Amino acid sequence: MNQALTNKNPTWSDLFSGKYLLPSLIINLGILLFAVDTFIITTIMPTVIKDIGGTSLYAWPVMIFTVGAIVGAASAGPTTAKFGQRDGFIFAGLLFLIGNLGAAYASNIEILIAWRLLQGLGGGLIISQSFGLVGAFYPSDLRPRMFSVISTTWGLATIFGPAFGGIFAELGSWRLAFWAIVPLTLIFCVLVWR
Repeated sequence: MNQALTNKNPTWSDLFSGKYLLPSLIINLGILLFAVDTFIITTIMPTVIKDIGGTSLYAWPVMIFTVGAIVGAASAGPTTAKFGQRDGFIFAGLLFLIGNLGAAYASNIEILIAWRLLQGLGGGLIISQSFGLVGAFYPSDLRPRMFSVISTTWGLATIFGPAFGGIFAELGSWRLAFWAIVPLTLIFCVLVWR
């Protein structure tokens, strides 16, 4: 346990300084990726259907992402055990990235659904490993503050995710919504690698 934190009351700045800075950024970026993506797809689905069809499967891209996320979250323990914490996070980020790129190029709704499943698996792994990292890395007196920051990140995604997706829906370019998440996912992978 960090001796400096055990001798004083933890502060909010402790989360974003010293050895906690990079993990705090990684965890919150991972949460943001997952949450924003969840809200974007619901906003752009009418544009997707207009472009590639698939009205009868309208709910599937959202639902299959959720199923993938549940399976991914349940697989975080074995993934971390097999690859280690850093490589497990990178693996999750790469699954999310590949699923995102595949979704951006989907030519029909069935292909979009398949890529969304992969994206959900990666997202679930990211979320579950993020929460696991809070428990494993942060001292007990700093964890409540970290969970508060995570909750704030979710709240921000709830506000900005639909607005972000709405911009691309208004432009009629749903594919750009997936592309817009690619740089953030690459930053996530690079930060984890560091």
